[in-house]
Amino acid sequence: MREIKARSLPLTHSDVIAFDNPAPSTPSVRALPAPAAAACLGAEHPEAVAAMVGAGTGRIEAGLSDGATALLDAHAAAPLHLLVPRRRGAAVWAFTSSLGGGLVAGDRVRLSVEVGPGATLFLGTQSVAKVYRSPGPTAEQVLAAEAGDGALLASLPDPLCCFAGARLRQRQSFRLAPGASLVALDALASGRAARGERWAFSRVESRLEVWRGGALAIADALLLEDLPGAPLAARMGRLDAVASAVALGPRAARAAAALVAAARAADPADGLLGSVAEVPGGVVARFGAEDRGRLAALLARCLSPLGAELGGDPLQRKW
Repeated sequence: MREIKARSLPLTHSDVIAFDNPAPSTPSVRALPAPAAAACLGAEHPEAVAAMVGAGTGRIEAGLSDGATALLDAHAAAPLHLLVPRRRGAAVWAFTSSLGGGLVAGDRVRLSVEVGPGATLFLGTQSVAKVYRSPGPTAEQVLAAEAGDGALLASLPDPLCCFAGARLRQRQSFRLAPGASLVALDALASGRAARGERWAFSRVESRLEVWRGGALAIADALLLEDLPGAPLAARMGRLDAVASAVALGPRAARAAAALVAAARAADPADGLLGSVAEVPGGVVARFGAEDRGRLAALLARCLSPLGAELGGDPLQRKW
């Protein structure tokens, strides 16, 4: 994308933050309000204009450049924000955030991710993703990601925390080239337990799909809501958090082995449930815990081998 020169403008909630990498050694950062950005780009880049002015949309692209993974593109429109503290090196590290620290009724967030052949991307969240009470429309967030041959994508968001009365629909879709690797996490806490809110949200619907070589390899779905005569809190019992973890491909092999060992060693008498399903090239592991802190620590241990691929362990300080 060509360099855009514009006068400095104060940032507001409608701003778009965009990162470009016109040369491998000189990444640049621009911040423009969406209308100004669209006016600067004009008809020369209609696809960029469409992405930049769409509320709640964002895009991240990482690829190889001079032997290192570099950030090629990143932009987001409110309420979605992107933070990219590492834009070049063994891996690009990117974190998502949102205005107000969570999703409100009717929010629609869609993030598109592309990891080029041989590149490495860590995608996390700035903090626990909160979903606020919704008396009407359902909040929705979608992640659509692609990874090229030899690439590694580690999508490790913090657990969702849904407030009483919250409604959420979540979709995660990963399309992998035959030689790509993926580690993806989908975790959910019971809610604001300290305030007496345990599994008190109205409805949470989450679906994770992995496609490899154009064929559906994994479809993992979760639907939690009250049923007539069977409240969700009663059915979940003492569990305080649940999680699903997917590890596929050669660059995720050590994490996959750790997940298998942890799931098989889980002891219900010790407040931890675990199961694992082996799929071609990897595993899908599921966990439930009476203490969300213990579950977070277990997952951090299982995923710590990724530090060798990511140039550091992004979960070490967080979890």
